[in-house]
Amino acid sequence: MSANLSFFSKSRTAFFVLSGIALGSLIAFSSYAAVFVLLGLASALFVSKSPLRALSFLILLIPFTETSYLKDAFIAVPGVKPMNILAVFVAIIALVNHESAQKFPTYSMIFAFLFLSLFGISIFRSLPHLDVINALRENELSPLRYLLSDLVKPLIYFMPFVITVLFIKKRVSLKLVTSAVGFSLGLLAAYQLYLCAFKIPDIRDVDEASKYYSFTLGMHRNDLANFYILGFPAILGRFFLKKGVISISALLLVIIATGFLFSRTAYFGLLLSFVLYLVFSKRAKLLPVFLAALLGLSLIVSSTITERASKGFKSGNWDEIFAGRIVSIWLPLVDECLKDPIKLLFGNGRYAILSSECAARGTILESIEHPHNMYLEQVLDAGVCGLITVLAFFAILLRKCYNASRNSNEFVLAEYYHIVTVTIISYFFAGMTGRSLFPTLSNSYLWVIAGLAIALNRLSENAKQERNKEA
Repeated sequence: MSANLSFFSKSRTAFFVLSGIALGSLIAFSSYAAVFVLLGLASALFVSKSPLRALSFLILLIPFTETSYLKDAFIAVPGVKPMNILAVFVAIIALVNHESAQKFPTYSMIFAFLFLSLFGISIFRSLPHLDVINALRENELSPLRYLLSDLVKPLIYFMPFVITVLFIKKRVSLKLVTSAVGFSLGLLAAYQLYLCAFKIPDIRDVDEASKYYSFTLGMHRNDLANFYILGFPAILGRFFLKKGVISISALLLVIIATGFLFSRTAYFGLLLSFVLYLVFSKRAKLLPVFLAALLGLSLIVSSTITERASKGFKSGNWDEIFAGRIVSIWLPLVDECLKDPIKLLFGNGRYAILSSECAARGTILESIEHPHNMYLEQVLDAGVCGLITVLAFFAILLRKCYNASRNSNEFVLAEYYHIVTVTIISYFFAGMTGRSLFPTLSNSYLWVIAGLAIALNRLSENAKQERNKEA
């Protein structure tokens, strides 16, 4: 026995010595890499048996993916970026804990298969137009790098859908993931307001603010707006579930930050979420209070925000309201689609707008990668068949949520139903002026919420079965 203890002691000593040597070498090579590895090891110990905890870390950091802290590889190896490594780590944790996973509901499995197939096919069909795609990008991509960046990497943003469906079994898990979305948005809002207060020289200059957002966060303000539209219902739900200082602070923080995005779609999305949430949760009596607060807020906010929000409404010109999209983008592209039944049904591959005849003839705005309408984009890229696939899934999901919420007498579950329902409806309204139905960084919250909706329905069904057994 003493021999075994001696061997164990020597092995442990050797392990620590080798670990010290490895860590010292790593520090000498790159202190950034050493810190990242140490944080990764500590996180691994904390989340090793919980894929949902690992996923929560990913959700928290997703809005900051394109910042200099997370965008650049910490060693000179292509693709070795912090967020990519974190995503692989989350996937590994999920695989290690596969025995605790649940089965996918049939309808969601069919959707995931069809959706990912359509996405993959659309990317491969766009390869012949890679030269046109590269013309609008900073770095020219080879076919392989294009597939990695535009096919493989977006799967990171779809992965939360899979993990939430597989591993959410209890309400505490539901709360964990929903809170991660709310906290993630709160961090983004706090960072954005920090930029507004201390970094942007003139916050009243919309163009200057937009450039600074793009420089620091790596995304256009309209893409940042997606996080607010998709995450705001989670903030609202948190407020109604627990009216504490943190909930109220987060609510105000997000509302103020949204104002300085100067995105009319974000303004509309938050207003719509407010109204829908109050109506669905049978709190419509609070609408007059909400409208009074809105009126009061409009009197004290920056004139730049009010001018931005009301642009085009005085003239009543629909094309001005939609920032020239109707005449300069949508109508020419719709006419082109209607002339070619094959393209109308099956699309012409990812970023089809770039290879369209309209783009070649210059009958639409130059230098745009998307048609500023997610329904039209889906038709261009994957055809009416692709659009129907996505819309049918979300219609089924909303119907299931609606039926389950009507039969639920539990306050907490009902509140979560309001969160997922309002989020999905608000996003689909916002899709009229932008966004995408294929997985992207800016719509990553959508796939979290869709997975939550499926898991929520399963929790409600299990609770109903238990009640029937007891009866």
